[in-house]
Order: sequence, then C-alpha cells, then structure tokens
Amino acid sequence: MSNKIYHTKGMFRSIDGTAIHYNCYQPVDGCKASIIIIHGLGEHSGRYDDVVNYLVPNGFAVFTSDLRGHGKSEGKRGCIRSFDDYLKDLHRFRCYFSMSFEEKPLFLLGHSLGGTIAFLYSLEHAEGLNGIVLSSPAFGINLQVSGIKKMIAGFLNLTLPNTCFNNGIDPKALSKNSHVVNEYREDPLVHSRASVRLYSEFQAAIQRAKNNAAKITIPFYFMVAENDRIVSTEASKNVFKNLTIDDKQMYICEDCYHELLRESDNGQLLQKVKEWLLARI
Repeated sequence: MSNKIYHTKGMFRSIDGTAIHYNCYQPVDGCKASIIIIHGLGEHSGRYDDVVNYLVPNGFAVFTSDLRGHGKSEGKRGCIRSFDDYLKDLHRFRCYFSMSFEEKPLFLLGHSLGGTIAFLYSLEHAEGLNGIVLSSPAFGINLQVSGIKKMIAGFLNLTLPNTCFNNGIDPKALSKNSHVVNEYREDPLVHSRASVRLYSEFQAAIQRAKNNAAKITIPFYFMVAENDRIVSTEASKNVFKNLTIDDKQMYICEDCYHELLRESDNGQLLQKVKEWLLARI
C-alpha cells in the first residue's frame, strides 16, 4: 500500500445485526471524491488493491466491504435470504460513512454480482450519487446450468434453501493474467459456494434490473469484456441500450476476460475510469 494512502478497517453491523467487514482508504493529500466498491460472487473486497492503489493517490477516497457470506463478513458462505439484504447492507455502509461523504461527490463501482447490486441500489437511492461504474456487470450468466439442476434447485429453494453447490466459476476464465488466476485459486477468503436461494434471488434480481433500466436517473459507465465467459456481454449491451439517460457510456474491451480491472494492461482501463469520474465531479 502506498505511503500516500491512509488505511483503516473494521466491522459494522447491518440492519439485521450481521457483522460486515470494511476497509477505508483515504488520500493523505486531500480528497476530491469518494467511491464505494462492491465486489463479485465468491470473492472479497481485498482483491481490489490495484484499483485502490490507482485511485487513492489520484485524490479519491475508496471504501470497500465484504458482502455477507463472503470474505471476513459474517454469514454462511454463499448464502442469502433475499437479494435485498445486499442492498440494505450497502445502504447501511453508505450511512455508516456518511460524514466522510459529506459535501464530496460519491460514486459506486460494482463488479459482476456487485454490478447488479449497484444497479438495483441506484433505483432506490439515487439521491446523492454522482454516477456508477460497472465492471462486467451480471445481467446474464454464461455459466451452464442443466435443466435437471434447475429443477432440483427449484425444489430445494422451497425446502432446503441453504443447500449449496459449486458456483461454476472457472478461475481460468477470470483473467488472461496467470498471476491473477493463481492468486484467486490460492486465496483462502475466496469460496466457490452458492446456495439455491442465492441462485434464485440472483436470477430474480437480474430480471428486475432489466425491467427497470428505463427508470435509471444518474450517469452510468459500463465496462464489458467481449470475451467474457462468466457473464453475458450481450445482456449488458441490451441493458445499456434500454437506459434512457443522456449521460451513459460503454467501453468494450475486446481482449479482456471477466476481471477487466485486473488484466496485465489494466492501467489504460483504470485511467478511463479515473477520467470518467473526474468529469462528473
């Protein structure tokens, strides 16, 4: 971590008492704006050091947290009662640091599952948000789920909703950078579990996002990978097309895999994010 970054971490309690782990990274030399990062399925907020080390020295305060059931936060791994719990946790986190955001522009950056969360959150809590960056947002899943497994999952969702299966993510599909792939495989805080309730809630959340795209009122920047084997790039393009706001942009990276911001040449992408943010301060 750069000596130009002031780092604190801890736990806060969400609305139902679940303990959520967070990190706060602030620039030593003054803050232009704040950004909350929401990570993807099965991972944790500690995997975003590249983003932190780029944005904070450029004047952004960065706040990250581990989703419930992920990383260092409480909750059974890969389990959720309702997708709205993620939205409530995010709002609680925002409120927890509201004094830090006061009079400063505030942005969200959501990756994959975190992109779905950020998108739905903006439908209910757009006030005070200056814009949202989505990295490989999950508006459609490329992972293959057989008809039999879907039928079993539907039954278990009614009877044993916390039954977990492998989430089907192939680490090799995350990045062309072998270091990132190996790091993911060896990370003790990364897990491959997803409950049938999480799968069901995730699918319903995706549909809700698609159905309400025209209601979005704040600026959005979509970053998608043409070679994404985990989420559907076409689904993201369709959601983007259905946004009725004037201030929307999409960047399509033809040579990237799912984790756009962790590819070997991520400096160019991080610069695009920085420029987009600065233009809306």
